[in-house]
Amino acid sequence: MMVLKKQTRLVLGLLASSIGTLGLMPMAFAEGTSSNTLVTNNVSLSYEVNSVTQTGAAAISFRVDCKLNLDVVTQNADWVTTVPGQTATPGTANALDYLVTNLSNDTVLVRVALIDRAATAVTGFAAQILSPTTFAPNPATGTMWNDLDDDDVIDVGEQSVAISASGVTILNLGGLAPDADTNIKVVVDVDSGALGSRYRSFTLVATALNGGGSPFPGDQSGNAAPGGSSSDVPNDINAVEVVFADGNSTNAEDVRHDFINSTTLTSLDALSDGQAVDTSGFITLVTLGVAKHVEVLYDPISGNRYNGSGVATAENPKAIPGAVLLYVIGVVNNTGSVAAASVQIDDDIPDAANEVLVADQANPTTAVDVPTSVTVKVSGTPVTFTLDRTNITSNLDQVWVRGCATTNASGQAFGGGDPEIDNAAIGTCNADQTGYIAYLVTVNDA
Repeated sequence: MMVLKKQTRLVLGLLASSIGTLGLMPMAFAEGTSSNTLVTNNVSLSYEVNSVTQTGAAAISFRVDCKLNLDVVTQNADWVTTVPGQTATPGTANALDYLVTNLSNDTVLVRVALIDRAATAVTGFAAQILSPTTFAPNPATGTMWNDLDDDDVIDVGEQSVAISASGVTILNLGGLAPDADTNIKVVVDVDSGALGSRYRSFTLVATALNGGGSPFPGDQSGNAAPGGSSSDVPNDINAVEVVFADGNSTNAEDVRHDFINSTTLTSLDALSDGQAVDTSGFITLVTLGVAKHVEVLYDPISGNRYNGSGVATAENPKAIPGAVLLYVIGVVNNTGSVAAASVQIDDDIPDAANEVLVADQANPTTAVDVPTSVTVKVSGTPVTFTLDRTNITSNLDQVWVRGCATTNASGQAFGGGDPEIDNAAIGTCNADQTGYIAYLVTVNDA
């Protein structure tokens, strides 16, 4: 979050002198007054000469100078969640949200730079896990836009720009009136193979532009913008001079950007440097991969696919009536770092006189055996599930569940009615752990 320190500049100069009795008007202060406002002080004079009243008057004016002060504050309280395979679609993908406010006393042309900070930590957000890693694609792709009505979509008339492969994306916001604000939103693409708890941070830097559309190199009070220069000049009461009055951030991630030379700096945001800074970021959610495997173990003609040791035989049974099939539903925590708790599997198995698969009956044959393992693709990656053959073959009429934190499978009965699998508890799955349920069905031969 940005630490903002307001500065007030008192602009007033008045000198009046006369002989006799003076009546002075109250002094005028320019704080909060619009830039280029003409402030006039009138002086009246009255006196007597030989009992004759005499009067006089004088006036002096000055123009209120421009106090440039922009503010940038992220509206995200913590990491913004993303999911593998998401596209940068406004209104669908979660967005970073920065509020840019013009605290100046004049309408200001505003330019922002969005800086890709990879997996940089963000002050005030949840601590990053293990060694922070950036999710793909690299470089980042997505969209930044000026969400004028804060509705999370890009409407007609709202400026938008694709995130640049250079790592710095520029967007001109146009004029922002005094005390007005606007929301800058950012959405990104996430690679389909991205793991959980991967990060992508972005720093948004805002600066004001002069009447010619160029960044101010500095103000007229000796404060230079990054890459620019400035001189502290005497005040000209007849001209509008510019004074940088922006605050600063002490957060380590809030670096400055040189808009003049198009270079991102490593130095922190500073007081009165003509720009405002804040940082936000994305995190990928924990994702569990799941896949379902089925194969024929036995048919009444060909016999068994596997022998008593779980090794494949030369037989290739087919899914004919009376055949026995093995189902394995496997899950894997492919987040790379974060545990997923309370994992459970439900599975509805068709089982009725007029349906194909039959479960929850006497062992179809005592000769049926199962393989030592099965390999399936989970989210495109081959994963091998080692089966607990000893327990599974001890009772072919049960559902066998191996949790992520266990070695052996435990049996549970099928659910009532049409046999089904209810709340098979896989438990907590830590990074890269696997769990499964396994059961057998018979192709109806009635």
